[in-house]
Amino acid sequence: VSPSVEASITFSDLTDHLGRMALLNDFAVTITSALDPEQIAQRLFALLQRSFGTERITMVILSPDGNGLQNFSNREGTIVIQSMSMDDISGTSLMGKGDVHRVDSIVDEAGYFPTYPGSHSALIIPMKYHKQLIGTLGLESVEDGAFTIYDEHLLMVIASHLAGLLENGRLRREAESRARN
Repeated sequence: VSPSVEASITFSDLTDHLGRMALLNDFAVTITSALDPEQIAQRLFALLQRSFGTERITMVILSPDGNGLQNFSNREGTIVIQSMSMDDISGTSLMGKGDVHRVDSIVDEAGYFPTYPGSHSALIIPMKYHKQLIGTLGLESVEDGAFTIYDEHLLMVIASHLAGLLENGRLRREAESRARN
């Protein structure tokens, strides 16, 4: 019995690993062809929803001057974009740290306020480009302890690539604007 149990555990682990690699491949193929942050958010949210089984996804992008941000969230299948100043945000302390933040039980976590009502666990990953924080990528779930260390690592890789994509898009838009002027 022991060898078949070990084989099924190994098979399960390999299946999970291949699923994560397929997500990264899908990310590379579909996200990198998007041009603006809204297109990126739509494609990214669809991939993350399929892979993590949650519609509770948030992407926050800081403005280049650091005084404002754009908050992308999923509301009933539609991407909602809110522009805010840093003074209006209660969760900027979490963003200001620029650290990975995995919450297994939001009820027990002081100082974390979920984006979506009824969320019980969360995973917040900073998006950094050349060690500069440009935003965060977050997932929430109605289940306690929904996110594992493997989910954290996978989302860190995605957030790293996403940061580069967003920053390159911003630089491209600035160059196009200067060329038009």
